[in-house]
Amino acid sequence: MQWADFLAKEAATHGLSPEQTVAFVERLKTENSGKSEAKLASLNIGAAAFKKRMTEVYDKFAQSYPELANSESRGKLEKLRACLARKYNCGQDAHPTIKEIHHNIPSAVPYLDTMPDLSLETLLKRLEKIAFLHLKYSEK
Repeated sequence: MQWADFLAKEAATHGLSPEQTVAFVERLKTENSGKSEAKLASLNIGAAAFKKRMTEVYDKFAQSYPELANSESRGKLEKLRACLARKYNCGQDAHPTIKEIHHNIPSAVPYLDTMPDLSLETLLKRLEKIAFLHLKYSEK
């Protein structure tokens, strides 16, 4: 998953409005990390409106990241960026689930929609256990 996609997913997860989502994604884009809010505010909204939206974003994310609630307004962006980067990087190491890679599975697999959302590693272990039990009982 790309950083921009991750940010959009986090915005949806935290219930950001469309306006807040635009400000959030724009503010946290990698290429905008050194820019001020005034420079990021588009021609459609002013710097004050951009700052207000970001304050609302910080308030919504503070429910998931309490360190945001306890920080000065100057440090909130860096703390939010650090929290999100940590979550993003941890997610990149996770094993994909069968549902996440279903586009690689032929459509002849009719039960894909009822598959549990398990990692491939877990599914492999379960299949190995089933194969072992099948061999064990078929020998009798």
